[in-house]
Amino acid sequence: MLNGITIGILILQEIVLKKTLLGTPFEITLLTMIAPFSNFFSIYFARIIKTYPNKKRLFLLIGIFGRMSLICVAFINTAIPFIVILFVFYIFNAFLNPLMNLLMQVNIDKNKRGKLFGYMNSISTLASVIISFSAGKILDINENHFKTLFFIAGIIGFASMFFLSRIRFRRKSMTDGGLQGQRFNLLYPFKNMIFIFNNDRRYLFFEIAFFIYGMGFLVILPVLPIYFVDIMKMDYAQISMAKGVIGQLFMVLILPFIGSLHDRTNPVLFSSITFFILAFYPLILILAPGSTYLSPIHTVYLSFLLYSFAMSAVIIVWNLGSIYFAGHRNSSDYQSIHVTMTGVRGLIAPLLGFIVLKYIGIMQVFMLSSVFFFTSSALMVFVYFFCKLNKKESHPQV
Repeated sequence: MLNGITIGILILQEIVLKKTLLGTPFEITLLTMIAPFSNFFSIYFARIIKTYPNKKRLFLLIGIFGRMSLICVAFINTAIPFIVILFVFYIFNAFLNPLMNLLMQVNIDKNKRGKLFGYMNSISTLASVIISFSAGKILDINENHFKTLFFIAGIIGFASMFFLSRIRFRRKSMTDGGLQGQRFNLLYPFKNMIFIFNNDRRYLFFEIAFFIYGMGFLVILPVLPIYFVDIMKMDYAQISMAKGVIGQLFMVLILPFIGSLHDRTNPVLFSSITFFILAFYPLILILAPGSTYLSPIHTVYLSFLLYSFAMSAVIIVWNLGSIYFAGHRNSSDYQSIHVTMTGVRGLIAPLLGFIVLKYIGIMQVFMLSSVFFFTSSALMVFVYFFCKLNKKESHPQV
């Protein structure tokens, strides 16, 4: 719940940069890049997670240096310091995902994992929905209140990490998912990635398809603030309604059900269906400015309603898919690769969106996003049949 409050405030970060700090399109692009790019370092954090004896303390490290960095936003008035502070936040946030992945692997039975993860995210998202909508109303009253909101996000974000640090990691026998007996150096994580991909081609193809999905997701992030503010003329409350409330509505209502469905379904086929649905989200945004059947704003809301439904499923498979492929091996190796690939596409996709925006047009960015989603859906069908033909697994599911 506390983490959801933090995320609910951060949902408006690009809008704050555009509307209040008067960020340029390139600065908005930089901000949309830092969250996925910081995930690149996750591949190094996996080694720390595996070898650090008291893993609970790592949550405190994330809380002190990551979450509490948001307090510094209270003392800035320009775009670049705002971007730097959020970069620090997201660097430590990249540490959190493989750590949480391992915690779920060793503490929750595989038959309950999706359902309980769904409940956890429903609570988090409900808090995020309430706070993001409230934050939008507050910023419409006085946009400089973003400083206070981010200060609060830093304090509450630390509290969320403190409570996670109180959870015991159950000891469970599992093998190392990566290279054995090699000294750690700067190249080790990449050798480890190549080793895992060579020995688990199913996971390699799964990551390729997921990479294409991520391109579709990230390519439109730099243009959304411009679309909301300059084309749709939306205020903070309307944007927070679209992104913070409607964009997360289904995540509150159906995540436990989606999680239970994931527990009984092949995650690859599960991904293909959700990517196909997600492809219609940017297409509806293209239609919104000239919509007559619904008002333009309500058409934007409809787009984010569809987005919310599809992303409810994506959240589950994004966080738990690596555990499926890791089997009895330490999932932090697999998940760190998964998160790091987000960093790689984070360097490419937002810049691609910025270039298409600058030289072709904003609606063409949305069209490109939809093409990426449709392509990733088709590739997941190929991965599904490849996995069926390669049923023999060297590691049973846990």
